[in-house]
Amino acid sequence: MLNSINIVWAAGNEGYHIERALRDYPEQQVLAALADQLVQAGMAEKYTDAMRRSVEIVDYHRNVQNGATVCKAAHAQLKQQAAANWVLA
Repeated sequence: MLNSINIVWAAGNEGYHIERALRDYPEQQVLAALADQLVQAGMAEKYTDAMRRSVEIVDYHRNVQNGATVCKAAHAQLKQQAAANWVLA
């Protein structure tokens, strides 16, 4: 359970920081800073790949802000499929 709490805390912390960055700085600067950090963290080899990932991060964050719950829905789908498979077995 402790590991789950740590994961949720880390995700919420990241969400807080992207939200603050988008509020406090122009989008172009946020995207560039994210791309720089992705390259430094080894999560992207090339800057163009890092910039694409930066845009995806910002888009995902905005979708979540607007009520998207794709991760929650995917988790529910997997649980439902697992339960159906268990019943069939």
